[in-house]
Amino acid sequence: MHPEVDKAKSTPTPVNSPSIQINYATDTARSLLKTSTMRTTIKALLCSIIATACAPIGDRGDDFDGPDAGVDAGSAAATCDQIETKTMNLSVSGTAAFNGLPGKCWKLVGTLTITGSTLTSVAGLKDLREVQDLVIENTTLTKIDTMSNFTVSGNVTIRNNTKLTDLSKVDAMSTLSSLTIETNPELTSFGGLTKATIVTGMTKIANNPKLATLSLGSTQRLEGGLIISDNQLLGTVDMHSVNSTGAIDIRNNGNLTMLTLTGLQQVHGNLTIDNNDKLESLAGIATGINVSAPYGVWLTNNAVLKNVQSIARAVFIYGAVTINANPQLTYTSAHEIYCCADTGPVAIGGTVNQGNCGGGHYCAQCIARQ
Repeated sequence: MHPEVDKAKSTPTPVNSPSIQINYATDTARSLLKTSTMRTTIKALLCSIIATACAPIGDRGDDFDGPDAGVDAGSAAATCDQIETKTMNLSVSGTAAFNGLPGKCWKLVGTLTITGSTLTSVAGLKDLREVQDLVIENTTLTKIDTMSNFTVSGNVTIRNNTKLTDLSKVDAMSTLSSLTIETNPELTSFGGLTKATIVTGMTKIANNPKLATLSLGSTQRLEGGLIISDNQLLGTVDMHSVNSTGAIDIRNNGNLTMLTLTGLQQVHGNLTIDNNDKLESLAGIATGINVSAPYGVWLTNNAVLKNVQSIARAVFIYGAVTINANPQLTYTSAHEIYCCADTGPVAIGGTVNQGNCGGGHYCAQCIARQ
């Protein structure tokens, strides 16, 4: 026999165990019955002792405030002590898809796809806490109404949802594989998706007509590139912590006035600022950026753009710089890029400039490049 089993059998019962307490109380009561003449008092004492000794262990009477009291289903989500894992892809387009899902907290290792115009709630996902990949597409949901917030660690695609206004229950892990938020006419914010610090694939924010502010202040690397396009009300883009990206393409945002990329150092792709009719200045882009080979910079069709000094102060732009159809940008300001930045050829108004760098340009060390 296993020694641990023998040891367990030979261990004496603790003095304060429930069975010993009950026997002790009974023996005491018998002794009192033999020696006392006050039968009524003794009978009351005996009942009191036996009742106390025999009370159910842990009984709290009517007090339900302890840890076993349960959780009000209408209040905040329950504590998740042990998460259940489901490894599969789950497609939710109607209430039948919720059948057989865990009743306690759980996570999905796989893709959760929520789709379908008849689906008005995803409360049937219950206490979902994690998913790998998330697709919310072509729905009439107004919000994500799961019991708890849940995190996403892979690809996120939120697209073509006509009524969706609220993503507050969706949180990003520190690293995402990709982030696409596109064609959601009522969406005004991104909830906890702004918590991502690294996106290894493409980040695309496009055609969200009520999005006024885009803040990804925690994000440091957008390795697959960044597209911000066709967001009609977008006035402010704040990505002040981003230091490295793939290609940057910011275009057709008619209300954009503030672009903040003050931490930007490396751009591994073309940098394009095109057709943003209210953007006057690129001062929010860091000076000293590097645009790696073979890529360049395109500044085109921005109706009121006047300040491009951040590009003029670039440390290195390997490819060509094209500056065209920016009617408020003076030739001197555009020419400053040619004189001050270490770039490939600079085309102003579609013609490669071959002028000299004399005059009052910012760069005192500027050398002519004829």
